Amino acid sequence: MVDLDIDLDSVKSAVARVTFNGQWGTGSFIKEHVVLTCGHVVGAKGSTVDVEWTDNTRTGTVRSVFQFNGARYDLPDLAIIDVERAPRPWDHGIITFGRPTPHTQVHVVGYAEGFAEKSPTSAPATVLDRSWVDGAVEVLRVTGA
Repeated sequence: MVDLDIDLDSVKSAVARVTFNGQWGTGSFIKEHVVLTCGHVVGAKGSTVDVEWTDNTRTGTVRSVFQFNGARYDLPDLAIIDVERAPRPWDHGIITFGRPTPHTQVHVVGYAEGFAEKSPTSAPATVLDRSWVDGAVEVLRVTGA
């Protein structure tokens, strides 16, 4: 068992379920009302998605989709979503990234495909490697989650 000194409830407040055309995946708030998710979860730039976290559901608009050659699942397979502002400010956590090195133990938090849970689950994992995509986005590859 991985025993990390983290507050998983705080992390989970920064994780959202993103739904587009009946399909869903996990997203993370990377700044106030901005979510990072996988490109294959959303449609094209300008698409409307539902973003759910804690007890909130808001509409989001896909700002950018990063997929080389436009192929589904083609790396970097990332999308940025602008989320409609909530009536009260700052009603979600923010994911901040450290710089874990290979073999570092981490927790992966998200909505597992095939499960209809209303809150994210977590699992321990180990970092295999880190790489930069397009010189702008750092990607961690993990195992064990």
